[in-house]
Formats: sequence, structure tokens, C-alpha cells
Amino acid sequence: MKTSQRLTNPGTRHRDVIYCTFIQLFPEGNKINLPVKIILAGLHFTKHFATMNWIVLILAGLFEVIFAFCLGKAKVTTGNEMYSWYAGFALALGSSMVLLVKAIQTLPIGTAYAVWTGIGAIGTVLIGIVVFKEPVTFLRLFFISTLIASIVGLKIVSN
Repeated sequence: MKTSQRLTNPGTRHRDVIYCTFIQLFPEGNKINLPVKIILAGLHFTKHFATMNWIVLILAGLFEVIFAFCLGKAKVTTGNEMYSWYAGFALALGSSMVLLVKAIQTLPIGTAYAVWTGIGAIGTVLIGIVVFKEPVTFLRLFFISTLIASIVGLKIVSN
């Protein structure tokens, strides 16, 4: 079975994908011994999934912003429109939680949770300023910028 066939079959297992990646990383005739090849292949896979989970974590944070936005819109509406915003809130909340659970499978939970809440907090403040016309002050912008710097710092030191 070819590598591409093995990767696209619905019944493909993770070990098959790892085996195919292993073969792609180390073609026949490579002078590296087997234990070193296994360690390097594992590092390649760990790096790939960790990068993907950072993207998943960012998406989870964006869904947190969406559910806060839906709460804000539900607050200023009535009737069926209000219930539509609450339904959007529930969907965004569920999506955010599912993505957060997925992200913490390979990321440190303390860092992931701090980044997730930080993205939500920054996004919610910006939505409040832009959409809900909340006041913009120097101190508010200053503390948002320190929060952004903290999130970037956590990302840097968690590698």
C-alpha cells in the first residue's frame, strides 16, 4: 500500500500515519541508526501537533469573543431576537470549550487557559469599544497592551 493510500483510508490509525511520516522523513539508504530515527520522527510529530493546537487555542479564544458579543447583543434586544442571540451564545460557548479541550491535549493547561482567557478578554474589550461604544481611555488601552504582551510572553516561554 502506498503512503498516500494509507493516509487517505478512513480506517487509518495513528501508527500508520506515524509510519508513513517516518518513511517520508528517512528514505531508504539513510545513514542514521534506527533509535535516532524514531526519536527524530517523534519530535517532528510532537512539533506538528503542538503548532496545530496553538491554532486551535486561538480559535477557541475567538469563539469566546463571539459568545461575549452574543451576550452583549442579547442584553439590548427583546423577543425572538434575544433568544436567537442566546442560541448563538450557547453554540459559541460549546465550540469554545470543545476547542479548548482539544488544545490542552498537547499544551500546558496553565498556559493554554491563560492564553484562552486573554484572547477572550482582549477581544471582548475591543468588541465593546467598537460595537457597543464603550469608552476608550489611555489606561484601558495600556492594560490591554500589557495583556497582549503577557500572552505573547507565555507563548514564547512555553516552547
